[in-house]
Amino acid sequence: MSYISHIYVIESLFTHDNKTGKTLYDDIIVRSILFYKKNIRHFFFRAENKLSFEELLNYISANAHLTSGGILVHIEAHGSTDLEGLIIADEDILTWERLVNLLRPINISTNNNLYLTLASCFGRYLYKGVDPYEKSAYCGYISATKAVTEDEVLGSFHHLFEELISNGGNLIEAYLELEKNGGGFFYKDSKRVFEENIKDVRKRIETDKAILDEIKRDPVLNDMYNKGETDDDELMAIMRLALSDIAKKQGDAFRFSSGMT
Repeated sequence: MSYISHIYVIESLFTHDNKTGKTLYDDIIVRSILFYKKNIRHFFFRAENKLSFEELLNYISANAHLTSGGILVHIEAHGSTDLEGLIIADEDILTWERLVNLLRPINISTNNNLYLTLASCFGRYLYKGVDPYEKSAYCGYISATKAVTEDEVLGSFHHLFEELISNGGNLIEAYLELEKNGGGFFYKDSKRVFEENIKDVRKRIETDKAILDEIKRDPVLNDMYNKGETDDDELMAIMRLALSDIAKKQGDAFRFSSGMT
């Protein structure tokens, strides 16, 4: 992985919320960079609505090709309880799919060196926005699988960013230090997300009878099945072979030429 050279904090919280993103930026990120004398560029933005949130990501994308090293985007926003995306300050929802589509150009410009930290409830479900036929939208991300409190957000990311900055920008090392203290945030890289998605599809093929029934509705296969020229085992083998071919094509599209980290 590349060391983080740019940190962008995007805060989009409700009016009555404590502004944890601004607190983290002022008290930890800025002060730690000054204290440890690190050459890490840093920016804070507040998004009042979904349009401004999207414009901020487009701004980062437009300038990403000018950067060297890795980019870290830290997002402070609420996660929706239906696990479909982020709830922006104006209470509009930014779906995971939309967020992934906005992040992808940044990751492409940095050659798979975009990292995310999501200070959001249920941020782990970002994986739901992945399109395996497209390039990966990030190299890795840190997020929560469940609801998290304000204190958990500040405590975990205080520790993470201080470690990140003191070690010169190695996010993996910073996360491993955070992990020693426990907490509700976890790291997942894009390779693992891709592999887990394929694994889920394979599991469905093996266990969901409705999928086999759907295959049998194909006129040609249905005719062969009724004539006894094929059976359930052979149809399952066909599905497994087709999935392997699809997975290879998806993997070729999803990965970067230098390989996934």
